[in-house]
Amino acid sequence: MHHAKKILKDNINQNVYLIHGDAVDLIFDDNVFDGYWSVQTLQHIPDFKKAITEAHRVLKSGGLFVNYSLNTQPIVKFIYKLLRKEYMVKGRSRLFYLSRASQEQKNIISKVFNQTVKERYSEIIFKPELKISSSGKEKSILGVLDGYLSNNIGLGSSIARQCSYHTHKK
Repeated sequence: MHHAKKILKDNINQNVYLIHGDAVDLIFDDNVFDGYWSVQTLQHIPDFKKAITEAHRVLKSGGLFVNYSLNTQPIVKFIYKLLRKEYMVKGRSRLFYLSRASQEQKNIISKVFNQTVKERYSEIIFKPELKISSSGKEKSILGVLDGYLSNNIGLGSSIARQCSYHTHKK
């Protein structure tokens, strides 16, 4: 919550509420939200199915579900292997649990929502670990190019930093 407050600063108003909670046991009533948007959070929840079930429960009929997770990047994974570095796809490190976006997660979302799940890839160029911040700035040439590439799956799915799943509640 501290990080969210730092990012939002003075933009917190009566329409934004920050609540510290548990993704597998949400404190909200059923069918109350128009949308559920998660960015690199559910990838750290070992019981992914329970978190998705809770997301479905709190969404209203027609509500939008979007989840961004780190992508499993085959090309980057290969480079890590060549460099003899660990590239974690799923498991627990010394500090945290991580499960990158996968067909298994997509199938869980599809089954819980009983809907088709669309998949998108983003952050083709933007790589925080490379410390190139210009691609993340509004109206930068690299940012525009990254946005264009992000909307075209093709090779981007092999190198994109994030994969997102989108669906809605019936």
